[in-house]
Amino acid sequence: MYFFKKNYKKVISILITISCCFFSTTIIAYQEIIIENVKVDSVIGTKPVRVIKVVLDGQDFIINSLALTGGDSLKNLMKKVGGHTALNGIFFCPANYNYCHGETFSNFERVFNGEVDEQTKRWPDTGIRGIFGFEKNGTPLFVQNNLSEMPGIGVDINKEKIDKIHFGLGNFPIMVLSGKNMVQYSDEYLDEKLTGRQNRHFICSSNDKKTIYMGVVGGVNLYETADIMIEKFGCWEGLNLDAGASENMIYKDMVLQEKSQHIMDAWVVVDRKQYKKITGIRDSKLPELEPYHPDDEYIFSKKEKKKIEALRIVIPQIVKQQGENFKRKFISVVRKLASTEEIKKNPQKKKFLNELLLILFSIGN
Repeated sequence: MYFFKKNYKKVISILITISCCFFSTTIIAYQEIIIENVKVDSVIGTKPVRVIKVVLDGQDFIINSLALTGGDSLKNLMKKVGGHTALNGIFFCPANYNYCHGETFSNFERVFNGEVDEQTKRWPDTGIRGIFGFEKNGTPLFVQNNLSEMPGIGVDINKEKIDKIHFGLGNFPIMVLSGKNMVQYSDEYLDEKLTGRQNRHFICSSNDKKTIYMGVVGGVNLYETADIMIEKFGCWEGLNLDAGASENMIYKDMVLQEKSQHIMDAWVVVDRKQYKKITGIRDSKLPELEPYHPDDEYIFSKKEKKKIEALRIVIPQIVKQQGENFKRKFISVVRKLASTEEIKKNPQKKKFLNELLLILFSIGN
């Protein structure tokens, strides 16, 4: 396996060439995860992103899943509501923190299926926190109801609609509002953990409320994260999520990141049938089914998927023999290649490299 250590790009080139021999187009439900490097500025350089894009086209809906005191794994929280894609949720009190007295619990705003969770202590006062949520018909709704008038943004956001939140989680800081970076308004509440550079998780919606982005940016502070949310993903309203020991991500049932610490809640993507089952909403009350397919989308056929599955067997074997350090380097090279303009303009190669990255991230999880 010495060859693989010295020839990452050559290996990737061979895999891409192989992929070109069997790719074709077939229409299926659209899903996307963006794994690439994003340039922050000339000083900081580029930073890695791994972000799930959910188009609200009537096929998929986003809800939350709540754990009881003690927490649970992201995998279990996802299964609890019958989802296929998930990301960890908001801040909570973990048992290993002294002031949590050996117990894992939540006390921020949590609304599930129209019911305010019993661990939510101050409802309907959100203080400095914003609630990122969804109405019963699946429309994104961002709310702040600062009844305690804590210094911050200085304006309540959709406070008259707080009772329309059907699924929602409250956290701070509010990252983006009306397409602008709002982190500075929470400066006095940010400690060293929040002002330093590390992995940052977020969730946001587009201006037309048709697209949700949720994921992680690596090695950045909150101010930089908000800028990336706006410039890279076009976020209009967005909220900071928990990270650190809580970092978890599952995409189409593939575990891309899993930490051992239990979490208290999660964002979960469910299909239309499951959403109707959970909410009891009639089909006529939901958005019309309008499957989204971008012009440059590249879809694998059943035959092509079988060959991708073959790579799922081969690549983990290589990584197992070469070790975790090899995996990290391999991911770095593939992600860098996937971020080039040449690849971005080639839907075929872009799709293949994305699948390759998914395989690499899922190894060992």
